[in-house]
Amino acid sequence: MVLLNAQTLSPTDRKFCGMNKKVPFHTFDGQPPLPKQLHICLLILIRSYIILLLALASQQQSAQLLELFYPDPQQLYWGIALGAPALLCWLSGAYRQREGHPIYHALWCKGRWLCIISALGELILQLQILSQHRWTFDWQQAFLLSASVWSCSYLLFSRQLTAIFIVDLDESI
Repeated sequence: MVLLNAQTLSPTDRKFCGMNKKVPFHTFDGQPPLPKQLHICLLILIRSYIILLLALASQQQSAQLLELFYPDPQQLYWGIALGAPALLCWLSGAYRQREGHPIYHALWCKGRWLCIISALGELILQLQILSQHRWTFDWQQAFLLSASVWSCSYLLFSRQLTAIFIVDLDESI
């Protein structure tokens, strides 16, 4: 068996063999890592859980921290409820190609649609909060609305995500 590497081939042969292309880094299980945009999108969708964990970690200022980000406690409860599908998808991503985890595989296969439901719910929640405030401009609401719109558009229109949410156990190591 002859192994080809970039040092033994001429530049034209390297171009012909496709060795000039960047090869993606693979994780320890042989699968390419998840895109950074998906991680950012999932962090946006589970921000209520992150803020709740930070508030619980700082026991003395937990009420002040929650009031800073969620002046109305109902917004926190809705954020936790709407972030649950994205949290399940994020947790099942760690087991997406490992054998013997059928629940995680089922969650990961449905993960894109779970995240889309979560993102659309977050967008509707942000629009409802803006309508309650009579559409007055606030930087925090503007940032959250733009993050919700970006996450919805990324989840709906990214062609890269359709191949990511497929479990293929035959090629895993």
